[in-house]
Formats: sequence, structure tokens, C-alpha cells
Amino acid sequence: KCKEGVRIMDMYRTLILEHSKNPQNKGTLKSPDIRYKEKNPLCGDEIQIDVQVTRKGEIKEIAFDGHGCAISQAAASLLTEEVNGKHVDEILTLKRKEMLNVLGIELAAMRMKCGMLALHVLQKGILMYKAKRLTRQKRTANKGPKKKTENKNVR
Repeated sequence: KCKEGVRIMDMYRTLILEHSKNPQNKGTLKSPDIRYKEKNPLCGDEIQIDVQVTRKGEIKEIAFDGHGCAISQAAASLLTEEVNGKHVDEILTLKRKEMLNVLGIELAAMRMKCGMLALHVLQKGILMYKAKRLTRQKRTANKGPKKKTENKNVR
């Protein structure tokens, strides 16, 4: 049983290395609905995530760009594969545990920020996107239809 556990961990380590060397969805989108970028000041890892969202609120296309350690880059790559097609509200509910499941490995405390950076960036970007949409909707609602005014001075 112990040997099996070691083999599985080796498989996940290989997956992390593969995604850091050959990341999926690496790049930028031409006209994203969401673009958010953040840097981990402790280590210098930097991730930008671009997202196109459907009218229903589902991720139509997603890409990331940035630089950093193998874990941060692999986490961004794996996350973009995991969330593509999902609703933005579902992504906002993702927690550390789900991200660690996507990574498939346990992270030491000092590497946790590296592994969580992409999720943090994506969730902050979604929150900003939703806030912007809400502001636009309120502006549109406040303008409303033009009221008809009666001219009482007509004889």
C-alpha cells in the first residue's frame, strides 16, 4: 500500500512538472471580459488571467500568462483546464481543498501561496467583473424609459 501511495505522488509530481514545462491555455485573449493580474510579493510569482464569459455566465475561453515557480505555473495551467465551461458563481465557491485536489499534491505551508495564486487571481477577477456588470445594470435601470410630460400650457 505504501509503494502505491509513492507511485501516485510521483505521478502527480510528474503532472506538475509537465504542466509547468508545457502549460495549457498559456497566453492572452484578444478581448477578454475579465482580465486580472496579481503578484505574490514573497516570491515574485505573477499570474494574469483572461476570461471570456457567455451571456449565461459560463467560461467560454480562458488563458493565463505570467511567470514564477513550477507550482504556480502548473496550478494556473491545471486550473484553466478545470474551470473551462463552468459558471463563474461555481468558481467563486472553490476553496483551497478543491485547488489542492486539482494539483493532486500536498503543499508545504511556504508553497501554499504559489499553489493558490491562480485561483485567487481568477476569483478576484470574477468579483470585479460581477461588480462592473452590476454597476452597468444599475446605471441602465436608473436611466429607465423617458417619461412623457404633459404640456399643461396648451390652450
